[in-house]
Amino acid sequence: MKIYELARELEVKSKVLVDLMNENNDDKKYVATSVLTEDQVDFLNLEMENIKEEEEQKKNVKTDADYRPDEMIPCHSIFPGVVHFYGIHSGMTYKFVGSGDRRNVEYQDLKAAMLEGYPSIFNPDIIIEDDNLLNDEHWIDVKNVYANMFDENDIQKLMNLRASDFKVAFTQVPAVVQKIIIEKYATQIENGTFDDLSKAKIIDEICGTRFDLKY
Repeated sequence: MKIYELARELEVKSKVLVDLMNENNDDKKYVATSVLTEDQVDFLNLEMENIKEEEEQKKNVKTDADYRPDEMIPCHSIFPGVVHFYGIHSGMTYKFVGSGDRRNVEYQDLKAAMLEGYPSIFNPDIIIEDDNLLNDEHWIDVKNVYANMFDENDIQKLMNLRASDFKVAFTQVPAVVQKIIIEKYATQIENGTFDDLSKAKIIDEICGTRFDLKY
């Protein structure tokens, strides 16, 4: 299949695919009439899928101001015991029982706890799962806390776990740490050093990635 033929199928301009091929290949100069291998077709399909997904996410991005005070935000505990998180505005007490336990917490309670510097937020017992919220500039300090919770050694230990334990641990770490692990595995796949398909399938299942198109 030629680049312009694939572009027609994907309903994009040939230049988009040509640029992708040239950005990821130093050995050959690609043009619209260049013939693609099956692996290259799979690569371009995956890249375009990722681009479209990113564009769709940008359309749906909410800012801090878009959240209703009583909007429920999914959170989970990383503390092995019981955690009582008190909602300053709602007056509710959210009870988390054990690591991995999930509860929805009102946005206004999380925002107040963040502004007040609650230890449960900044020395976290609970993790906010709304990645869109954490990407807002007002929540950057919380996002940085999550990113720094796990050093390189911690992440490597998690990646070395057997598949069943990896699945449990991967679901409990913050989204920002999941992304670091995904990037590391993607690099291993590109380098030909990745050999654990079970973990790739786990990540695809949890995060909606498509490692299955890469290995």
